[in-house]
Amino acid sequence: GVKAHSVTVSVDGGALTVAGTIDASGAAPGTIRLSAGNGLALASTAVLDAHGTVLQTDSYGQPIEAKNRGHIELTAAGALTLSAGATMDLTAPNGVAYGDVVLNAQRTGETSGDIALNAAGPLNIKGAYSIALNAFWTYSLPAGSTITQATLDGYDTASTAFINAALGNAGLSARVAGLSAYGSAYHLRPGVQITSSGDLSTSG
Repeated sequence: GVKAHSVTVSVDGGALTVAGTIDASGAAPGTIRLSAGNGLALASTAVLDAHGTVLQTDSYGQPIEAKNRGHIELTAAGALTLSAGATMDLTAPNGVAYGDVVLNAQRTGETSGDIALNAAGPLNIKGAYSIALNAFWTYSLPAGSTITQATLDGYDTASTAFINAALGNAGLSARVAGLSAYGSAYHLRPGVQITSSGDLSTSG
């Protein structure tokens, strides 16, 4: 197990599997960020705990939403696997859902409508106001490139096509069932990552 108020683990050249407990809980909620360059998995026994034990309030005794928000962020280049039974705990003492879960997973193709993700089984996500699944695609530009409005419009068109295809993908719907079970808290969004070996500039 790992215990700290803020935990960041990054594996650039390999895979990461969590089978135990990462404990970022405390009087105020904590932050857990995990990323891996060749696949990230939560086993069924994994517990990511970022809950707060003391309600954070203002001078009038009213809860401060931002200060009661635990944060869990998982980023995978390669497959992101959330096994059935895995736990993410972001609960607040007053029982109100303030927590924020961000999942960054790769698209299988720019407009494929599919994601390298498996979260089919029931998950134990507690206290999350938002569960955002960002399906990202990486654009690698030569050094010295200029990003114009036309460039961004092209990325937007591709992202729209991706989302339209994803919403009609029954296989994907089955593999995100553990997330979509949380109703309006769950959001599927397109993500864009722009990389370069050198400088980039913007125009417009």
